[in-house]
Amino acid sequence: MIRKRLMTGLSLIEVLVALTITTLSIMGLTTLQLENLRNSTNSEQDAQAIYVVDDIINRINANSSAKKEYLTSSIFGNESLVSCEQLKRKTKRHCSSYHDGYKRVRGNQCNASEQAIYDLFSILCQQIETTQSSVQGSQHSLIQPKIKIENINRGELKITLQWQRRSTLISTAKNKNPIGVYQVNIIP
Repeated sequence: MIRKRLMTGLSLIEVLVALTITTLSIMGLTTLQLENLRNSTNSEQDAQAIYVVDDIINRINANSSAKKEYLTSSIFGNESLVSCEQLKRKTKRHCSSYHDGYKRVRGNQCNASEQAIYDLFSILCQQIETTQSSVQGSQHSLIQPKIKIENINRGELKITLQWQRRSTLISTAKNKNPIGVYQVNIIP
């Protein structure tokens, strides 16, 4: 008479199948989390770009008699995108008053052209300097921003802001849009 043994426990194949399914599930969730992080970062940068362009529009309206001075072609003589470094070289005077942490520093009297260059410099470059000094790594700044302001029709301006998306720094196979671009037309 042969006795049958009751088998208890799991076989090695069952354990490997369960481990494989668990691993694939975790990999899928990790990929989903990275995609959410990238989308969140891109949304923050898009919001920052809207803020920067809105600030430029407000400064152009505040200095409306010198609207043509804000055209990047009148500042640099070409129609290309202008970087922070180019604006820094063109900025000769500090045109607004500010507080340096100890006392109020008065700005210089600037003509319309100097004011336009300073406005673009202070918007594009000051956010970079602030990020590098006090809030390094902040997600509330644009990487390598460039700007172009052009006259497209009698008084109608087109502002183009371009930057490198922070999400390209997250190394994944799907870097769909390494460059962020925001354009707006100002109709007089």
